[in-house]
Amino acid sequence: MILMKSNVLLEVYVHYQSHKIKLVTWRVVQEWRLTMAINREAMKAIPIKAYLDHKAIGYEPHGRNTIHLTEKNGHGLVVNLEKNTFQWYSSPAGDVYGDLGDFIENWFEMDKKSAWKEWAAFSRAYGSMDESTKADYTAPVSKKEDFDFGRWRTAKTTTNTEDYLINVRGFHPKFVEPLLKSGVIKQGTPRKDKETGEWMKPAILFPWINEDSKVVGLDVQGTDVDFEKFGKRGTEKRIGYSSDTNYGFNLKFGNGTDNLIVFEAPIDALSYTQQNLGTLRHENTTVLSLSGLNTNKVLNQLNIMTQARNNSLPEKLIIATDNDLAGMNFANEIYTGYSWHEHMEVVRQIPVEGKDWNDQLKAGVKGIEQFSLEENKKRYDTLYKLRDLDSSFIPSRGDNVVGARAKQKPLKDVNSVGSSSATNKTTTNKEDRALENRTRNVAIISNAMKNVQASQKDSAKVRELLDFVAQGQKFSPSNSWAIYGQRPNATIVMGYEQFQNEGIQVLHEQAKGKGIKTFGAPKNIKTIVTPDGEIVRWNQATEQQRKDANAGILNTKESKFYPIQNVFDISQTNATTEDLKRLLPQRPIDLHIDNSPQHLANAYGVLKQYVEKQGYRVVDNDAQANTFLDNNASHSPNEVYGGAFSHKGAIYTDSKHPENNTIILRPDMSNLDKVQTLAYEVGKVSLYQNSNDAAVDKDSHLREAKANLTSYVVLKNLGLDPEELSQVNSNGSAEGQEGKKGSLTDAFMNLADSDKSAELMEVTHAGSEVTRFLSDRLANGEVIHYEALSSKTVKSNNATKLQEQVIQDQSQEAVRTR
Repeated sequence: MILMKSNVLLEVYVHYQSHKIKLVTWRVVQEWRLTMAINREAMKAIPIKAYLDHKAIGYEPHGRNTIHLTEKNGHGLVVNLEKNTFQWYSSPAGDVYGDLGDFIENWFEMDKKSAWKEWAAFSRAYGSMDESTKADYTAPVSKKEDFDFGRWRTAKTTTNTEDYLINVRGFHPKFVEPLLKSGVIKQGTPRKDKETGEWMKPAILFPWINEDSKVVGLDVQGTDVDFEKFGKRGTEKRIGYSSDTNYGFNLKFGNGTDNLIVFEAPIDALSYTQQNLGTLRHENTTVLSLSGLNTNKVLNQLNIMTQARNNSLPEKLIIATDNDLAGMNFANEIYTGYSWHEHMEVVRQIPVEGKDWNDQLKAGVKGIEQFSLEENKKRYDTLYKLRDLDSSFIPSRGDNVVGARAKQKPLKDVNSVGSSSATNKTTTNKEDRALENRTRNVAIISNAMKNVQASQKDSAKVRELLDFVAQGQKFSPSNSWAIYGQRPNATIVMGYEQFQNEGIQVLHEQAKGKGIKTFGAPKNIKTIVTPDGEIVRWNQATEQQRKDANAGILNTKESKFYPIQNVFDISQTNATTEDLKRLLPQRPIDLHIDNSPQHLANAYGVLKQYVEKQGYRVVDNDAQANTFLDNNASHSPNEVYGGAFSHKGAIYTDSKHPENNTIILRPDMSNLDKVQTLAYEVGKVSLYQNSNDAAVDKDSHLREAKANLTSYVVLKNLGLDPEELSQVNSNGSAEGQEGKKGSLTDAFMNLADSDKSAELMEVTHAGSEVTRFLSDRLANGEVIHYEALSSKTVKSNNATKLQEQVIQDQSQEAVRTR
């Protein structure tokens, strides 16, 4: 950027008198401002995508015309390629939007002057690129298709949607029912997850209706709760393909033209509506969801309402976005960017309880805190200075409250505006603090893993670990160990915001440094290897290092980075006994107390599904199985290793011909025995299929001992005590032979005489896979029903039974001939 021309510099030098200097200085400033304004308009055309490539900042497609950043600290940053703008919903400054200059300023946390210099430097670099490269960046973006609601499959039933909105989100059944009947919201159909292959529950669809009563887009709200997969939200949230982003989910009361109330999400809009339905019914009000923080939607809706009012602005605009930094910053944009307040009342409303309106609904509290946008800016400025606190949640001050609290349930985790915690920060820079925190947190996880590894020396502690795994919490095996090693008595573990979504608050004294440390989903990052072997992340490398890397002088490589996340046990919250009952993971079935024939049949069917998915056939109706099992138990102790189960079932694995893999069960067992025995064999199947041991066949005793521990996890998950059901001898032989009786874990301890941590991790992985499979399909003995997945012809019962019998006969014959 050129601040002055040479003749201006000469004039400053010659006219040294004070009044001359003042005059020239003013001329310089004016010329600098004019140059900057002209250059900025020209430089806005420089593609943000080109700058991302120049800085090797990772990104991936987000839609037809957008990309989003994949860097760890770039969550929520989306670039619109068509408009050449970005929006960062979760930046340290809240929701920010703008051109490349604004991006540089916010991404690198620069002041405006430094950001301008960086922008100008890249402008020169971009100008030196060949025309074909620039053409790739400036090629017209393909025209967006019109949204077609007809492509979206909707279900005839609404059971799943009702269950989610009422039992998870806290809505009243009488409020939900008319929404579904009128088609204001709809239930989608199950779909297959592209990554895992698992079927997902039907999502809730929130159609966007325009002024012509046409559906022009929709929000998709998933109903599968999985915090590892979906991050801090816990559920899938997205906008339907090709939706017209000028619109959003909306409800109209009266003619809808007098007042506009805007929210961040459909769930928030509906939560507010339920609590204020009595007032809204008597107003001409539009309730609008922005699907994030989008000023375009606000402008478009105001324009529609203004036209309906004969070119007169609505009477009132209410900014009811979340009570956090991002929500407050959005209100700031409205306050500083427009002059509506001269012709229309514009106010801020937040809930009196929780971060958003659904938090308040679930807490059973009613009320609105209303204040001016000037007051909002003051609050934002104060809280922004404290943005390094663990939570961006801003407690309500209780001033200007409209309405009264229906039930008092104080939030325990409040970051007071007057807190002095920010004043005690060290003077180290952001990178140093991040490194120190990560080093400390990695050490915590490492020590937790060592605690678990130490338990392998004690049979009782191994059983405690397996009992923890059998709870069926949806964490990776490594994170299960990390959680158990830090808090062995943990029962219900979630993130801070996941508990908030359930109307529960992590206690303030627990939130500060007492979270359970776990690893988040890995991110791919590009790194540079310096001559002395140091690994440097690309975005932290010097300009010269990046040039040397591009020239091939320095080596680069892709590395996986695992962010560290805090989770909490429910004992660290203000949860009530009722909350505990509601959130405890439901057993697929509790076989200890449940003998319902239908439930036993359901459990058996789901277990059989798992076995067949792993490539095993189940033979459970062969009259000769009894003789075979009795003989096999006495002559093949290495294959039948389950004590009391040895005469009830057996598993045959043929590594060379896996199509022959078979599980054989006695046909004369009770339904309960059949479920117990198949569950035992399922544990073994999972271990065999998930084992990382390349030499398992060289030590069949070790393999069978690990398989027994996996079966322990499965049986425990189904409400049984494995030690009561199956006892083995301490030397590893089946019950009935000579030797001292011991437990499944005793046998494992005796057989694995070296470090057993790798084997225990295999057991954790195999056991967790089964518990996840069961919990996705069975709850308290009831099958979890999804909508029909296709219209394939279903075979008649007789044909199906005949085919099953043929398979059973063939598999039994194959076993006999070997």
